[in-house]
Amino acid sequence: MRILDNCVSRALYKIFGVFDNESVLRMRHCLGLPSLMNMIENRRCNFMDRLLDDRSFTVMCNYITLHLILIQAARPIKHKQSNTHKTLKLQLQLQTSSNV
Repeated sequence: MRILDNCVSRALYKIFGVFDNESVLRMRHCLGLPSLMNMIENRRCNFMDRLLDDRSFTVMCNYITLHLILIQAARPIKHKQSNTHKTLKLQLQLQTSSNV
């Protein structure tokens, strides 16, 4: 993005014959040429606003969220054996082997 933004600045340098960054920034402001990062961020925000206002998108997101919740609820819970459980199991094995 910076490379493309620098190309725009260089073009302004050549077209208008300015030699410092402040003049280029002033020219960009007067011509309505904000930095590309600002333009991209504004367009992204506008896109997301329109997308969130779209009723079908909201319904689809709610459906996907509900589906993921149901999948998570259907999974069996795996319990990890605690160290005390492993220790008790080992003691039990030792006792049974010594009794034999």
